[in-house]
Amino acid sequence: MPKKLTPYIIQFIISILVANFTYAVVKWFGLDNALYIKLFFVVTYLILYISYVRTFKRINRVVLESLTDIENVLAVKSGPRDQPITQSNESPSLLMSRIEQLLFYIHTAQDHMTALEKITDAKSKTLETITKVSHQYLEHDHVTDYYHLILASAIQVIENASKGSILVLDPSTNRYKYQTCVGYDLEILKNVDFSLEQTFLTEYTKEGANIVASIENHDRAMLSPEQYALIKEAGGYEIFDVLSAPIFIDGVLYAILNIDSDQPNAFDNIDLQLIQFFTAQISLALKNKFQIEETVKLSKYDRLTGVYNRNYLEQYLQKQYGDTLKSYDIYTLVLCDLDNLKVVNDTYGHSAGDEVLKSFAAMLTSEIRTSDFLARIGGDEFVILFYQMNYRQTAQRMATIFESSQDRTITYNGNTLPIRFSYGIASSPDDSMVYSILHKIADQRMYDFKKTHKHFDVNVH
Repeated sequence: MPKKLTPYIIQFIISILVANFTYAVVKWFGLDNALYIKLFFVVTYLILYISYVRTFKRINRVVLESLTDIENVLAVKSGPRDQPITQSNESPSLLMSRIEQLLFYIHTAQDHMTALEKITDAKSKTLETITKVSHQYLEHDHVTDYYHLILASAIQVIENASKGSILVLDPSTNRYKYQTCVGYDLEILKNVDFSLEQTFLTEYTKEGANIVASIENHDRAMLSPEQYALIKEAGGYEIFDVLSAPIFIDGVLYAILNIDSDQPNAFDNIDLQLIQFFTAQISLALKNKFQIEETVKLSKYDRLTGVYNRNYLEQYLQKQYGDTLKSYDIYTLVLCDLDNLKVVNDTYGHSAGDEVLKSFAAMLTSEIRTSDFLARIGGDEFVILFYQMNYRQTAQRMATIFESSQDRTITYNGNTLPIRFSYGIASSPDDSMVYSILHKIADQRMYDFKKTHKHFDVNVH
């Protein structure tokens, strides 16, 4: 007997049984014509069954074709599909297996899409942060401002993050200190510093970050009792996990970014990727910041002595007063130059002269107020602007500085070199309100001072 007829024969037998049962019920209600009734129910049942089978085959075919198309698109076919699908030649269990496998791939793809969206969103926020940081350090000199901005943005980027901190290397001690934090008492944390071995990057690599659990156990093992007590007082152990990432600048571990969570198992590999991207971009931003700072420094300060240079003095005067001194505020201009610098250079070399210049600039810086202005305008010439001081007050101040410098010397390669100078004073508004005229007056008075004190013949030894 052909296998194709078996289901129909079975269903025919079932239909007769159903018809007999139905007939018995109908007869119980007093109806007759049993043969016609039975025939009617048999035909009706068979028609319904055939319709069901044809519909099932059609649906099955559509499902199989759809599965094959989706599998081809996803390149995850579970087996060869070379022959055309003309009938339902797959068992329900095999069909369910294919559907389950396909659902698995769909869920996996959905997870990847979610992760991609997360990464894209994080990168967008990272770029926004870099832009904000750039504006911040161009407009402000407060280091804490942009470090706090970096930290707050990182906490937004990383899902499940709630707190955090940034530690920055102190080159003088080669230890890492808290620069800023979120969720902790910074005033307490400022009293703590760490060696690299004590941080969460004990076994760091240049390519990666660390996820650290059991924070308190780590610190108990690595920190001193004093360090541990301070961190605990600042609220440092009210968290479960830490995502710790290095910030490198020119190959030096410049800072450490710690992102904390008050949830267990809060971070995963995607968070590691995100924080690595974030810190890599921040490293570039900070490097650019330092380069800009260096450029600004060179434009304002004398490279050798560290005081303002001639270029910045001219910019400052132009900004403050324009071509003429419009302000009636009292101030004095003092022009100074070192005596015998040429002798020192010719006798001991320019390196010795540089040391004399640096020592002289440091002396003047220590003797004037922070509100005053000191600039090196030539090889051995310096200008001081004393604000709210008239000629008499400035003359007394410079006389004190001059007398204290008479015995000042430095030792260079076993040689004792004196630091002696001459100076001239001009006052505004008494002498003039025009800077160029004040400068000429101070220069003439300095020349008169040199002749009076006869510093031309000072010997070095």
